[in-house]
Formats: sequence, structure tokens, C-alpha cells
Amino acid sequence: MPHMNTQQNTVPRAAYSLDETAASLGLSRRTLYGLMDSGKLATVKLGKRRLVPAQELARLVRPVASLQNSLEQ
Repeated sequence: MPHMNTQQNTVPRAAYSLDETAASLGLSRRTLYGLMDSGKLATVKLGKRRLVPAQELARLVRPVASLQNSLEQ
């Protein structure tokens, strides 16, 4: 069986589960639900799953990245 290069076959993620989002941000699920309830984090529901669109995740962390960049300069 030939070895497959997974990097060539990688499809960009369109959305992340709440657990994946929490882990990537270092937040608890409870904090995510708080962000969702306050309207600061938009999610989509597909069937029984609630997902965070990749664009929304990027939007959420953009102010933090901008602040870090300005502090480093």
C-alpha cells in the first residue's frame, strides 16, 4: 500500500466543535457558552452538533493578535 502524504490531502477546516474551540483557546466549555449567550461568539447548529465557524474563531482572536503585535513593536 503506498504511503499517502497527508499534507497534500489536507482540506481546510470550515468549523470546529466546541471542545476543539475551547482547547485551542485555552477556555472552558462554560466560558464558550457564556460568549455564545452574550452574542460574542457566533455558532452554527448542524443536526445535533453545535460548531464554531473558522471565520468566527479567527474574528474572536483577531483583537488579541493585534494587541500582541502592537506590544511587540
